[in-house]
Amino acid sequence: MDVVQSYNSVCRGCHGGCGVVLHVKDDKLVKVKGNPASPLNHGRLCPIGNAAPDLVHHPDRLKYPLGRKGARGSGQWQRISWDDALGEMAEKLNNIRATDGAHTIVMGTGTGRHHAAWVSRFGHAMGTPNWCEPGFALRELAREVRDLTQKLRGGVRSGKREADLADKYIPDPDRKK
Repeated sequence: MDVVQSYNSVCRGCHGGCGVVLHVKDDKLVKVKGNPASPLNHGRLCPIGNAAPDLVHHPDRLKYPLGRKGARGSGQWQRISWDDALGEMAEKLNNIRATDGAHTIVMGTGTGRHHAAWVSRFGHAMGTPNWCEPGFALRELAREVRDLTQKLRGGVRSGKREADLADKYIPDPDRKK
């Protein structure tokens, strides 16, 4: 008899964190469904969440470290141990830190998932102040635009002067002259 076990979990396909029920048969994820008990998605699930088994079991998915076997760009790789992979990365990072300084190392993450705090701590341990994630970049860009706009507007946030300065300094390709 084929037994399918179900586990409540959270989808990590995006920032949403929708509640899901994972269906596992013979230690293999076979289906993902939205969890009706989840207050976030109420049992609904987007195409990314529904595609989770295909993503998990895709034949080209990386499951272990690979080291370059041939010349750079040749596409030739071989499986290496985790110890070798981590050792190679540590050696390269330590060489950069020793020759060029820790400030030349930049830590970047994807889109702010659960690992973001650990990346910043790793960067701090490496001695670099340079850490970013897309959310930070967007917030900083928004602040820069806001500050520039306020400067261009003469510090005025509303009223006719603001509109006049916006017309004068903020490009609008659709504006009729």
